[in-house]
Amino acid sequence: SMPAMWSPGPPYCKCPDLTDVPEGYAREGSDWRCATNYTGTAVARCVVNEKNCLIPGKLVLSGCLLVFPCAPPDLSLLLERSQCLSVPDGLDCNASCVKTDCVS
Repeated sequence: SMPAMWSPGPPYCKCPDLTDVPEGYAREGSDWRCATNYTGTAVARCVVNEKNCLIPGKLVLSGCLLVFPCAPPDLSLLLERSQCLSVPDGLDCNASCVKTDCVS
């Protein structure tokens, strides 16, 4: 979690708190973090009008990405099929696994 970065820094301009927290982010005290099922480093940035601090700034969050679960590949894709091309119908073939750098 990280505190908000200010541009320009306080006390020059103020940035209002978010009323609607974007999906993927969670607040811990005054810091922001990625929510459950999200990964990355939450970065909170206050974007302000440097020429006129009377215009409210906007808190912008970035850095968190949704984690997608990966499905295992179809087992038929993991076998060396070329070893079973000459096996007659109805008989079994014990093909070796395809060489891969994947971790199982």
